[in-house]
Amino acid sequence: MEETNSEVQSTNNKKIYKIIGLIVLLILAGCAFYFFYWVKTPQYSLKLIQESVQNHDVVAFEKHVDTEALCTQAVDGFLAQEMSTNDMNNPLIQGIIQTVKPAIVKSLKDGFINYVRDGNFNMTNPFETNKTNDKIANSEKQNENKIKGYTRLEFKDIANTETNGNRATVDIILYDNKTDKNFTLKIGMAKLEDGTWRIDTFVNLDEFIKEYTQATKEKLDEINKQISDEILQNISINMANVKANLQTQNIFGLIDGKITVYIPLKNLTNQNITINNIQIQFIDNNNNIVYEKTITDNIVMQPNQENTITSNFELNPFIDKDKNLIKVFSNTTTNVIITNIQTPDKNIKYQTEL
Repeated sequence: MEETNSEVQSTNNKKIYKIIGLIVLLILAGCAFYFFYWVKTPQYSLKLIQESVQNHDVVAFEKHVDTEALCTQAVDGFLAQEMSTNDMNNPLIQGIIQTVKPAIVKSLKDGFINYVRDGNFNMTNPFETNKTNDKIANSEKQNENKIKGYTRLEFKDIANTETNGNRATVDIILYDNKTDKNFTLKIGMAKLEDGTWRIDTFVNLDEFIKEYTQATKEKLDEINKQISDEILQNISINMANVKANLQTQNIFGLIDGKITVYIPLKNLTNQNITINNIQIQFIDNNNNIVYEKTITDNIVMQPNQENTITSNFELNPFIDKDKNLIKVFSNTTTNVIITNIQTPDKNIKYQTEL
């Protein structure tokens, strides 16, 4: 007996439904596989970190970020950038650093946790109440400002991910809107028991700091060039007649020194100008700045006045940069930059941070 048209149509419909069902099943299986694969990837854990910051979830953030290890490495990286080779190899200085480093690390860690909690990087200077250690406090305050500058970086993309067992290296692209540049930070991640990942190391921190610092310096130089032009419209420096003298004396085998710098200035305006800050640089034959000294004063220049001011400062033979200047002084040239003046109308000042 031949099948009726309705029976044939019904059979065809069943076949179509089976095919559609099979396709849907395959799609769902693929989605499930992709989902379970995705949640076990380093990229997914980075997404969790991003969400923890957005949701101010400190617990989730600390699960996927080893703040203790990262802050310790960051402090070591910044100290390495700031210290000379002799300081790094000096047991006494290294002993002092190891004593104070836990307080610095804790301060930095607290800053990051505060940033996750309320969006403000409130990093306190651990030495600000230590009246007997002003030099360390001032130095640490400068490093604190530098570290805070990194909070302006914005996540842009993940460039590359390499996994090897329970370890992964991820290239993160960070964008800085102040310099309009991208920077690559390589991070190391460890796999957790639940299959997610935790950041526990910076792979290229030294290189990253150097590139970021250089880009910031170049941008500041660009900005300050315009400020310098404005200052020099009010006060001129007769650079041809800038003179620097060095007097040395040998005290029990140690050579200390005293620098005297003579700076000829002229007020180019018909109003009083107060000079607040002057930067003195000593430059070697390779055009490298071997020593910088900032003079803070309130030097009042009368309208159209010409005056040669004198600046004196001591060189300490126990400080590497001071000792080096004594050694190379005869092969240096002196450069003078006025970085801050006050006119009756406004304060014109170099920018020190972006």
